[in-house]
Amino acid sequence: MIKYFLVLKNVFCTLKQGCWQVCSTLDSNETPLNLALNKKFKLHLNGRLSIFFGQAHVSTLLKHVSSCNLTKLQLGSQTITWTEYLKLVSSQTLKIVEFKKCIINDNEGNAIEYEKVLKELPNIEEFEIIFNDKEVTEKTTKMFSQIQQFSNLKKFCVGNLPESFDFKAFSAFIK
Repeated sequence: MIKYFLVLKNVFCTLKQGCWQVCSTLDSNETPLNLALNKKFKLHLNGRLSIFFGQAHVSTLLKHVSSCNLTKLQLGSQTITWTEYLKLVSSQTLKIVEFKKCIINDNEGNAIEYEKVLKELPNIEEFEIIFNDKEVTEKTTKMFSQIQQFSNLKKFCVGNLPESFDFKAFSAFIK
């Protein structure tokens, strides 16, 4: 039986002593809400979800999420499944997405191509991706050149590109 149902807006998470510490701002004076992972609860996420570099694993949180209505998603050093990704983007309300050294895997553990990831973001305005080392291949460059144009896209940033990255092929996407 579920004891708690919480609606959270602008979620910034860290993990400390088996509890998610959830804040709605980045104000250091804010007292975080502690969510014990062994308790039964469901969350509805609104607005923004930010989980960065080793603070916590989004997969653990997603086990408790019943629905999302996010406009901004920021993940750093996370590995999630395609099913988890689809849960995060299901409302199709995301405007800003930042993936910094993240991997999205299919059910067999193979990395999903970013072409497929972007297709689930029809209203995207800003997309930033910092690739993992050795993640960018010739196939990645070709994939970017084949991605459909997004009518609302205002900012597209990529980082950690190797010297061998084919900027000429990539320019077809930027035009």
